[in-house]
Amino acid sequence: MFRGFKSRRIVLLATLALLMLVFVALPTEATDFNGVKVHYKDTNGTPNIYTWTDTEEPSGSWPGSAMTSEGDSWYIASFDGYTSLNIIFIPSTGGQSADLSRSQGEWWYKDGTWYDSNPEGSNTGSKVIVHYKDANGTPSIYTWTDTEEPSGSWPGSAMISEGDSWYVASFDGYTSLNIIFISSTGDQSADLSRSQGEWWYKDGVWYDSKPGGSNNVTNADVDNLRIYQVMVESFQDGTPRGYGDGYGPSYHNGDLRGIINSLEYIKSLGMNAIWMTPVFNSVTGTIKGQATGYFADDYYNIDPNFGTNEEFRELVDKAHSLGMYVFLDGVFGHHGANPINGVVDGATQWYGYQTVFPDSLEYFKNVATYWIEEYGVDGWRLDQAYQLYQNGHNYWHEIKVAVESAAQARKDRGEEWGTLGYMVGEIWKGQNEINQQGYSQDGLESCFDFPMRYSLVQVLATQEHTEQSGAYGQPASVLNQGLASHDIYPDYAHPNLMLTNHDLVRFGDLIQRAPNLGYGKEHSDYWKRYKAAYSFIAAYTGPITIYYGDEIGREVEGFIYEGDLGYYDDHVSRDNGKISGFTAQENDLKNYITQLMNIRAAHPALWNGDRTNLVANQTQYADLKIDLDTGEKIVYVLNTGTQPTTISISSSQVGGSKLVDLLSDEEISNSGSYYINVDGLSGRFLLVQ
Repeated sequence: MFRGFKSRRIVLLATLALLMLVFVALPTEATDFNGVKVHYKDTNGTPNIYTWTDTEEPSGSWPGSAMTSEGDSWYIASFDGYTSLNIIFIPSTGGQSADLSRSQGEWWYKDGTWYDSNPEGSNTGSKVIVHYKDANGTPSIYTWTDTEEPSGSWPGSAMISEGDSWYVASFDGYTSLNIIFISSTGDQSADLSRSQGEWWYKDGVWYDSKPGGSNNVTNADVDNLRIYQVMVESFQDGTPRGYGDGYGPSYHNGDLRGIINSLEYIKSLGMNAIWMTPVFNSVTGTIKGQATGYFADDYYNIDPNFGTNEEFRELVDKAHSLGMYVFLDGVFGHHGANPINGVVDGATQWYGYQTVFPDSLEYFKNVATYWIEEYGVDGWRLDQAYQLYQNGHNYWHEIKVAVESAAQARKDRGEEWGTLGYMVGEIWKGQNEINQQGYSQDGLESCFDFPMRYSLVQVLATQEHTEQSGAYGQPASVLNQGLASHDIYPDYAHPNLMLTNHDLVRFGDLIQRAPNLGYGKEHSDYWKRYKAAYSFIAAYTGPITIYYGDEIGREVEGFIYEGDLGYYDDHVSRDNGKISGFTAQENDLKNYITQLMNIRAAHPALWNGDRTNLVANQTQYADLKIDLDTGEKIVYVLNTGTQPTTISISSSQVGGSKLVDLLSDEEISNSGSYYINVDGLSGRFLLVQ
């Protein structure tokens, strides 16, 4: 490189690190830009743009602000979070355009005409365009030739976000450039170079087209997931086999045939995915331990107590034919007692050993991609995902890249299924640990939302340990606090909310355990609390998971406190599944949750909506959900008290002329405020029209 610049690069590194502390706090765009992005052609120099709404001037007071060059005399300006804008362009030579306007999306303006794609096509000509992946914030780019520094003196200039943690910089009029990328955390690449054209740089590798990875999994694919979880050894007995013993109150004879026979039932609930606890062969440890599947000895074959590889293929194919994804449970941080070729063992854990990374990385990358490539599975739930954060490195990044590349390869071949590559981690900790051990370093893009789950049960029942402060009887405002825990996560994070799983106490048993409640299915409020909890889950932005039996309000008869009947909190929810023979109350709850799932599927503001909290007090809760892709707006309200209440919301906060209840079709007129009557322990979904 040009040596005169290199010494300045070293001297100013400390300054760059300080600048990156600012850059890292800047939000990146989502995969689909949620706002208005405009391009303007000016062959004479840098134009200005002035924008306004009824109440704001997003680009500043007149005459606005300078647009950003993207090469070839094109300039760009982006306005995140706006569904429409009024616009005036001020060319570099003076004068101004007419008063213009654009709705949400990306637009090009040239010679007095709007276009929805670049009117000059994608000709790069004598131009170098580079894209760089930075999951943590805005990177900088420093470029040089023998005589010039096109991006400015060291450390160059900030790159432009294009969403999904990708950033772009364009240099018009150059046939080649030397390049250094400086990440948002202050790290810098090697001295690189590129000839004219368009290039992508990710994980130390150049690509001549956008590489697979995070873009394989889109918001719509993930956030609209409605996953049904089953404990394989407990759910349904389809053939005369099974373990016959295990942890929890079931018969422990569940198998793949039982799941195959239940797929139509699962689909009928409005679900579009199924997650099974581990199905791989386990031969070491106790029978109870083997039955869980969480200490596998062979990751390439189905446990014969559950079925065969052929039956598993049948299950996957049938689920796909019903329009449902299939997710396996991946236990990559520990395994059974037998040694596995390619896996390096560390400390002992229960019935086996923890795994050491990076020594075991290639083996588990191969496992993770094998079941996608050979059987078309759609992704993985990842047990104790924190175990792959070792020595300050998040090895989920490497496994994610492999999984998404395998899924992308199937998509490129025209396959319909096995193309999602979804991965969701179980990190049963607080948001800080989830962020570091799951999401950091471009690692996982989805983890279970334990912090929000605990907030939800603290409001409507109790958490498992009632002796802890705030365990039960909490106000509705705690729900808003739970959702605020997402604020520290990166923009690409898709937390997945559940109420129960195989390690947690069933919600019905928590209602009975709560010192301020203490009633069971004989009380009408028991069923209302289930409905209230699932109404909140149905309004959640991001993927959701329902544990088998929750749709019918299951609880374990005779169990309230740890140790009752000889069962303990970490396995008591593993009871027999039930897909028929419901009581009237069970059927009523099942029908309600099915209705919620169908409403959620039909209304992207629920699963993809930007959330604004409107009300959060002792018993009243209200959010405005806006889907920026369609403009759909829904007000979700919840009454966590037992008596009817009226929630008042100013029409200036939500707009519209009326609210329409998506469950009852009732209309609420705008009288300056919306006065919403809400029964005790119930939620409402109100479409803004």
